[in-house]
Amino acid sequence: MRSLTKAQLEAILRKRLRLRSPHFALCKWGRMVSGSVVSETFRGKTDHRRQRMLRNAVEAELGYDVANQLVGTLLAYTPLEWNMDLATTRKAVPDRHRPRSRSTSHAPPRASTRRLSTARIQKILTTALRLREPRFKLHDDGYFVSGSVISETFRGQGDLQRQKTIRKAFDKALGEDSFSAVGTLLAYTPEEWDIDLVAFSNGRRAEAR
Repeated sequence: MRSLTKAQLEAILRKRLRLRSPHFALCKWGRMVSGSVVSETFRGKTDHRRQRMLRNAVEAELGYDVANQLVGTLLAYTPLEWNMDLATTRKAVPDRHRPRSRSTSHAPPRASTRRLSTARIQKILTTALRLREPRFKLHDDGYFVSGSVISETFRGQGDLQRQKTIRKAFDKALGEDSFSAVGTLLAYTPEEWDIDLVAFSNGRRAEAR
C-alpha cells in the first residue's frame, strides 16, 4: 500500500477495535495520517493501553512496516474527556492536556519510579535533542506527563522519526522507567503548530507557553 486515506484509517479502527459511537479528528501530513480517536471503548484504559490498542490495530491490518510508514501519532479519548476539553479551551488539538479524574477506580497506580517534573522533561529533551528555541505544553495528570513539544529542530522529520528521537532521549536518560513516567509527547515545528490552530478551530489545542 502506497498511501492511506483518513477514511481508510477510520474503517480499520472501527473494524479492529469495534469502537462504540466513534468520532475521528484526523489530519494528513504528506503520506502519514495522524490525529485523535474518540470512543466509549477507551473508558477505564490507561494512555499506554490506548496507544497499544491503536497501534496493534493498524499493524494487524497493514503490517508493521506499512503501518509505520503511513500512520503517525494517534491519541485516544473518551467522549467525556473530549467534550471537557472542548468546553474548556475552545481550541483544538490532537493532544491531551486536561487531567482525567483521579478518583476513578479504573486508573492504575503509578509505577514506583522517581517522579518526573515537567521542568526535568523539558531539560532532558532540550539537551538530548538540542532543541532550537523550544516551546512546551506539558501536563502531569498524576500518572504520566504528556503534551506537545514545538521546535524548529523537527523540520524535515516525519512523525515516526520525531517519535523515535523523543523516545530514545527518554530511554537514554531514564532507562526502563521512561515508559512508566512519560506519556504521549507530540512534536511540531512552529509552522505546524500555528497552522493547526487555524485548521482545527473546532477542536481543542491549548496554546503553548
